Amino acid sequence: MFNISLLLFYISLFGCAQHSATMERSSPAVKFTAKKQGNIDIADIRLDPSIMNKQIGNFHESFIHPITYYGSHANFPKSIYLPVLSEELRNAHYPILASGASVFEKELRGENKADLLIGGMITHLKFDSYSEIPRGRMSEATVMIKWELFDNTIKKVIYNKMTLGSATGPMSLAAAEPVTIAASVRSSFKKLLSDSNFVNAVEKGFQKE
Repeated sequence: MFNISLLLFYISLFGCAQHSATMERSSPAVKFTAKKQGNIDIADIRLDPSIMNKQIGNFHESFIHPITYYGSHANFPKSIYLPVLSEELRNAHYPILASGASVFEKELRGENKADLLIGGMITHLKFDSYSEIPRGRMSEATVMIKWELFDNTIKKVIYNKMTLGSATGPMSLAAAEPVTIAASVRSSFKKLLSDSNFVNAVEKGFQKE
């Protein structure tokens, strides 16, 4: 018979977890210095349909049966990842226009006024969480994201790139930890901003009449 006190013990561990995460190290973002500027915005990040409701990892503990995590947009709410990605843009001196629009839908209807939009499609997502044994109380996430730069004037994607991101964070028992997953998304985004081809694409997007 399952020991309910053991379950309550692990739930208490989850409740005490520190909600912070650490990204892998990456090259610094290329600072944006173009003289002629428009404005840029984060559109949205979505899961590829092939990942939705599919297994993305497990909670690993030697005393209980593994808990399975499934891909869901609840894994990375906008309230967590949009602010950190906007912060990365500002830190790299991009003229950001924050609106929180969804990926390109509002842009095609003319409801978003930013000149350029950044959207991402998560094509791979892996999340695992561990208790004290054997890895320590932690979680780890890895994402592969296809980033696209959308020109809102001509209604066309003008640049795309795949980048890998990873991060470690607090242990998660009941659900995939959004803080850790958001940190892995941020890691992937920082690699995008370190690509000189992305910078050039933004500059060209601002230069057209």
